Amino acid sequence: MNNYFRIITFAKPVTQFVILYFLFVVIASVFKPVSFAFLSPVLDLLFQKVSVQDVVEKPPSFSFSIDYFKNLFEYYFQEIINTKGRYHALLFTCAIVAFSVFISNLFSYLSRVTADYFRARAIKRLRTKLYEKLISLPVGYLNQVKKGDLMAKLSTDIAEIEVALLNVFTTFGKNPILLIVYATGLIYISYKITLFALILIPVSGFIISFIAKRLKKDALGLQSTLSYLLSAIDETLWGSKIIKSFGVESYFIQKFDTASREYARHFRAQSRKRESASPISEVLGVIVVVGILLYGGKMILDDTSDLSGGDFIAYIAIFSQILTPAKAINSGITQIQRGIIASNRVFELLDQKIKIKETPSHISISSFQKELSFNNVSFAYEEGKEVLKDLSFTIPKGNVFALVGPSGAGKSTISDLIPRFYDVTKGEITIDEINIKKLSLHELRGLTGIVTQEPILFHDTIFNNIAFATESVSKEKVIEAAKVANAHEFIMDTENRYNTIIGDRGVKLSGGQRQRISIARAVYKNPDILILDEATSSLDTESEKLVQDALGKLMQGKTALVIAHRLSTIQNADQILVLDQGKIIEQGTHDELMGKNGLYKRLQSMQA
Repeated sequence: MNNYFRIITFAKPVTQFVILYFLFVVIASVFKPVSFAFLSPVLDLLFQKVSVQDVVEKPPSFSFSIDYFKNLFEYYFQEIINTKGRYHALLFTCAIVAFSVFISNLFSYLSRVTADYFRARAIKRLRTKLYEKLISLPVGYLNQVKKGDLMAKLSTDIAEIEVALLNVFTTFGKNPILLIVYATGLIYISYKITLFALILIPVSGFIISFIAKRLKKDALGLQSTLSYLLSAIDETLWGSKIIKSFGVESYFIQKFDTASREYARHFRAQSRKRESASPISEVLGVIVVVGILLYGGKMILDDTSDLSGGDFIAYIAIFSQILTPAKAINSGITQIQRGIIASNRVFELLDQKIKIKETPSHISISSFQKELSFNNVSFAYEEGKEVLKDLSFTIPKGNVFALVGPSGAGKSTISDLIPRFYDVTKGEITIDEINIKKLSLHELRGLTGIVTQEPILFHDTIFNNIAFATESVSKEKVIEAAKVANAHEFIMDTENRYNTIIGDRGVKLSGGQRQRISIARAVYKNPDILILDEATSSLDTESEKLVQDALGKLMQGKTALVIAHRLSTIQNADQILVLDQGKIIEQGTHDELMGKNGLYKRLQSMQA
């Protein structure tokens, strides 16, 4: 429940909303039962129970009490009967009823608008905060969690919280006030019958609260299975080509169907309990009303009560209304239980600790001047399982260093440590002899440009993918970057040229075209340090040649770290580091390494 109150704080300043909401609710609640209170005089008037009487000389003295308003009405009611007749008294009563209904609904509307504004404000800020958290989380965390679970937290969990947040107002604000107003009216009419009703009502409340508690468990299972379903959908969309090429559609359909059945089971269990709350409370409510009819009716028939028939009918009418907010509270608590589960899941993400932190007094650096160094660097994804072991090497400015070695040697890990997607376990990485942990993350990553094996493009235009959220975009600079990347020619052949939408992950382009767009993006950024992570390994020969030519242009005058499986692409590197099991076992130029008859030469022979 603490997380629920944390959500409310997102609508700051909360006080102004709460004061306005409760003011509107109190006014609406006070006027709501007035129409039922006038049943008694109307019935007495219609059934000739009211006659011409002497009128009190002056209205009653003002006091803030029910008796004052009752006596004031009776004064004018009796005066109209005496002076103008019964029909005008009926008109007078109906006018008061219409006015009270209008005022009640007007302020009820205002209270709902205020609550909706509060809810929209809180949810908007919560959703933005959650997305900001998602953006700021380290790559390592995002690689470990299910994407469907994150999508569920940003969509369905937020939706559950949004619905439940409104229920907080009605459950703990509007409906309790209505209950107090109705209960006050019932006690005023007949405290004996009300005491009798209070004996019956708690039984109904206990049964409904028992159902609400059972719903909490079902809500947790429902959200978990929904996250799994979203993950399955995401994987299917991402891997549709592989699924179809292997002909395993039926396997994935069966897998999804199993998860869907599990979701349906949780949904049915929750639905049975949720839907049973309304009819059970309805039946229990009718039982209470029948009990009151028997008890109150017997009192009137035996002349042991001073209630008139009209008063008793008004009592029953008001009591029938008290059941509505009572049931609404039960229903609201049910929805709030689901909201609590959703809020716990959301804050599980929101409270994730960000391990990649900036030093408050970080050192500012605008350019790369001398060298990038790894000094006795070790790294482990899991404690006790080192992927890199005591690495040391230095890349002077303007040099191209290549990393080669078998899969799992730690090549990609090295490239991820430079922009601090992960932090080293031991040792330090320095740029111009400054530990990168002392640099601003924004400035550090501004110095680096990354071209990955799988091009990462977005569902947007070619132009926006190259400029990539840069302020003050230069069209000439975008075109020049595309030319350097050997992409301008094929871009001009597309339907809308630079304004062509390339689809989700660039699906409308070929592999080579996607890679050249990502290279153009790196050219446009013009970073000091380039990280090329197997940028040509998945391309055909023609595309590889074009991309290699583009990479050659990109690396001119740049400091570059190149990871390559195709060793023919790195023969001109200034230095080649050969890694195996997290250690540098060989280092030198291509010619030097070929003369050592070591792992590098064996890898070259295998590829030849």
